[in-house]
Amino acid sequence: MMHLHSSSRNVLIVFRFKGAFYMVTEPKLTRHLHIQPVCRTDTRLLAPCRTAPFVSAAAAWFWTAASLRAQQDASVSPGPGPCRPEDVVKCLDMLYRQRRIELLHVRILRIWGWRGTAPNPAWPGQRCDARLWREALGRLEWPLRIRGIVVRGTAGWG
Repeated sequence: MMHLHSSSRNVLIVFRFKGAFYMVTEPKLTRHLHIQPVCRTDTRLLAPCRTAPFVSAAAAWFWTAASLRAQQDASVSPGPGPCRPEDVVKCLDMLYRQRRIELLHVRILRIWGWRGTAPNPAWPGQRCDARLWREALGRLEWPLRIRGIVVRGTAGWG
């Protein structure tokens, strides 16, 4: 693959298809779009490498909570993920705006996400939290799968 300099072209988008990266460009003199392969080492055009998608919504949520907590505490980062933490929060916000989850669901996700464990339904004090946890992650799973953040679903039982 060749390095492509964007001095003569306007880069419209860079995307990944079947493991290879491509760049859609528009030359200055014509109106035709060009799709060309891009070298992975061309850091001017590509985002940083992402890791493999999460296997469940719970794993995605624990990583997101740890990432957001690391930003606040300036503590050790949980490492790179297949997305930004904001992407998972945007999916959660979309569900809240569509009234598919309530504020109580979000509160339970925040509390248990910061603890780093799922609530245990066997304990009487955590039974209600476990039900809300399952409901919230079950509804969060599909938007995350659509965006490629989660690859297969376990409905987020933790």
